[in-house]
Amino acid sequence: MSGDLWNAVRSLPRVRRVATLAVIATIGVVLGGVTMIFGLVNAVLLRPLPYPDADRLVTVRLNDRAGDPRLFMPLPLFEQLSSCVRSAEQMAAFRYEAPDVEGDQWQVVQAAVATVNLCEVLGARPVLGRHFLPDDDVISLLRAE
Repeated sequence: MSGDLWNAVRSLPRVRRVATLAVIATIGVVLGGVTMIFGLVNAVLLRPLPYPDADRLVTVRLNDRAGDPRLFMPLPLFEQLSSCVRSAEQMAAFRYEAPDVEGDQWQVVQAAVATVNLCEVLGARPVLGRHFLPDDDVISLLRAE
């Protein structure tokens, strides 16, 4: 089998150059696709999350009537859920936002609004500075909705 492959590769220059370039391009595209798929599978399925005890993290989301799982949980429901659930050691909430910021020109920035204990729940340590304190809690911002 390997001898057949070697003979095929050696005979490529004897064939038309267009056919040789087509074969090389096809092999390149296939190898690129396989590499991309492996990278995706590795990142999503094989590599663990970069948090301590990542196998113990759980995400709770709401579905709307159409089954869309991107619906955010209202803060009163989160507070009620966190006071009722006994099987969880800690619970934290966050949501992504894209506020407009005015400077020289308007710009949309990526941001997240979170409860004070989110970094503690995820086991994240600040590189500089300190963790959030209870006075820094943004629950009042979440409650405004």
